[in-house]
Amino acid sequence: MLKRTNLYQIKMEGVNKNIEESFKCLLLMLKHLKSFISEASEDKRKDIFELEDKVNEIEVLVEKQIIELLSLQQPHVHEMKRLLSNMKINRELERIGDHIINFINMYQLSSSHPKWMKEELINIVEQEAEMLQNVYYGITKEEASYLKTAIKADDKIDDLHIVLFEKLVSEMKQNTLKVETGSQLIVMIRFLERLGDHIVNAGETHLEYFIE
Repeated sequence: MLKRTNLYQIKMEGVNKNIEESFKCLLLMLKHLKSFISEASEDKRKDIFELEDKVNEIEVLVEKQIIELLSLQQPHVHEMKRLLSNMKINRELERIGDHIINFINMYQLSSSHPKWMKEELINIVEQEAEMLQNVYYGITKEEASYLKTAIKADDKIDDLHIVLFEKLVSEMKQNTLKVETGSQLIVMIRFLERLGDHIVNAGETHLEYFIE
């Protein structure tokens, strides 16, 4: 029975470490994304895609590990909540990676981007990297304050998304921005807005199951 319990604990620690690794990969992806927006290059794009592949691999691995944990023994209520929380957070992290890739694919379709828009995109990525870092700290340190800070910060992203959407539509109407370019930029800021939503979902999941 002691060996069985130890095996369970070891595998649980493995899940936690893999989720932490997924956070680290995504934070690095956002760092590279900021550089990619400033000056797109194939090397930067390749680095981001390789990291996203790793996040996908971790997502599959964590789900498999959780299923194995459930087969080892009947978890206590708190342990069950932890497993369910980890499973949901794991999926949210994978979706964050997807939206970064979606953004890059759309970014490369457009031949030119207004300088002011590049600056705004970098600003959003920086804010979301800080949000993700706070969720990571909140989960690993079990500190609700980090999670709440990240969740609250998403309000600024939502407000900025609306402002940028309206500005892009206005410039297209005034013919100061090509409709094709403007439409692509609208899709891109939507990807970033959704990325922020998944960061919030991960933070709220941890709050729901462990903190509050």
